[in-house]
Amino acid sequence: MPCLAFAKEVLGDSRPGGGGTEAVDAEALRRDTGVREEVFEAALGKLRGWREEQARREEEARLEMQRLLAAFNRAVMALADGGEKAAGRFASIGQTLERATRADSLSAMRAAVYEAAEQLRRESEAQRTETAVQVEALGKRLEEARRQSAADARRVQEARGREAAIRALGEAEADGARAAVVGVVFDLWGALASRFGEEVAEEALAGFEAERIAELAVDGRVYAWAPQMRVWLVDASGDAEAVRERLEAALGEPFEYRTVAGGRVVTLALEGRWMWGLLGRTKGEALIEEVDLFAAGTPIRR
Repeated sequence: MPCLAFAKEVLGDSRPGGGGTEAVDAEALRRDTGVREEVFEAALGKLRGWREEQARREEEARLEMQRLLAAFNRAVMALADGGEKAAGRFASIGQTLERATRADSLSAMRAAVYEAAEQLRRESEAQRTETAVQVEALGKRLEEARRQSAADARRVQEARGREAAIRALGEAEADGARAAVVGVVFDLWGALASRFGEEVAEEALAGFEAERIAELAVDGRVYAWAPQMRVWLVDASGDAEAVRERLEAALGEPFEYRTVAGGRVVTLALEGRWMWGLLGRTKGEALIEEVDLFAAGTPIRR
């Protein structure tokens, strides 16, 4: 009876080559060798199939775990790519993960992953604390430097303000220079200045000038037409369309400036609308009027 119950449990209500196991009684199983062989071969085949399916699923899970471990290891190495000190901190985690990828069983892999995750948590906490201290110290030094340079920056802006730009434009027109006047307005500059301070907002504009404008401007001179607007002259001796393409490449994409403000690292996004006009095609006085209108928010043909 226990054997018949076992066969029924394994095979369910059917078996290959015959009726259901309900058709096999204990007496037939005891007396008939053929019946016994048929029933238990079917049960053995079913058990083998289960075992093979289980092994297949475990192998798939092991391979998937190895792929996850590899990705985890790459993430750890990326975190460690911050110098010798950071690399030393994360080296042990990398070794733990490498040991996990060589493990034969899922339980060993899971244990190694949990160990690595705990190490990563501890080291990340330590790194965050250390980074916060460094950022705070850097922020203090930056604030001191900003205060010291604020007066100089204002003097430079006064020297290169709207009136200076108008004089440069008049001189270029008088000389018959093939030049174009370009202006870019950052409408959100005021919001940045209100949130992070004028020194930080000016610093971001200075970064924009250095990266996007300096190589385009004649003699590298950029003028602060208004707090949120910069104006400069560019060489337009070639094809006008080529000039426009150069400006589009420099001004068409938003500019991101990373710095420390308020004791933390922040990213300031500067996105400007821009205009340009060719000297000779348009009189200097008309260009000045267009720049003023554009600074005030009036749309204009670029």
